[in-house]
Amino acid sequence: MSKDNFISAMFGILLGFIAGYLMHEVMVARQPPRLPPGMTSVAPDQQQAGGGEAPAGAAGMAGPAPAGDPAAAAPMMGQVRELQARLDKDPKDVEALQGLAAMFYQINDHKKSAEYLARYVALRPDDQEALLQLANIHFDGKEWAQAQELYTRYLAANPGRSDIVSDLGVTYRETGQFDRAVELFHQAQKLAPDNWQALYNEVVVLAFNQKKYDAAREVLEKLRTLQPNNPDVGRLAAEVDRQSKAAA
Repeated sequence: MSKDNFISAMFGILLGFIAGYLMHEVMVARQPPRLPPGMTSVAPDQQQAGGGEAPAGAAGMAGPAPAGDPAAAAPMMGQVRELQARLDKDPKDVEALQGLAAMFYQINDHKKSAEYLARYVALRPDDQEALLQLANIHFDGKEWAQAQELYTRYLAANPGRSDIVSDLGVTYRETGQFDRAVELFHQAQKLAPDNWQALYNEVVVLAFNQKKYDAAREVLEKLRTLQPNNPDVGRLAAEVDRQSKAAA
């Protein structure tokens, strides 16, 4: 490959990485939070169009991506080898690290993408978008401790991001720190009163983790005001009602 062709290929790879990152951000923002065990998520109403059916379990807003597809990876292997050769010569080649992170992300091999992106972030700690993307990859992989640490770092420089504060709250919920999770959901709501995902996640913690059904119903009323036609909200309310009656 000539130098000019290689530069063109790298430019295309980096553009793909940026496009993939932006698409990931849109999906994270629009996907409904996950429902508690035993419930099945459905697509949100037209006010919050996006993401399809998600598996029940965690009260997060994004799920893990599938493992890398060998067929999709095959056309990139030549470029991967060239970039890896560059890293062998210079382990601090940030463009090669970005390119490898981008390609592995595009073929859904998020583990390898995270490895290269982490090396890039270590060399460029002020690159906030890369830091956030790395946090999101760990979140998607349910690696809660890593996601928690990275979101905390990101928020130290970007304290006004309500969506990221809410995601950080999810990591605390998933590690059993329920009071801290609720505090963060409150903080997210103060930053953006229309952040319905933060309200939803607060209901999940109050009702299903802390068994505070009366408090959960109060938050549900606010949530219904913001999302009156959202099927996920209706299903959540029904599950809160069912479990509170069972516990009575």
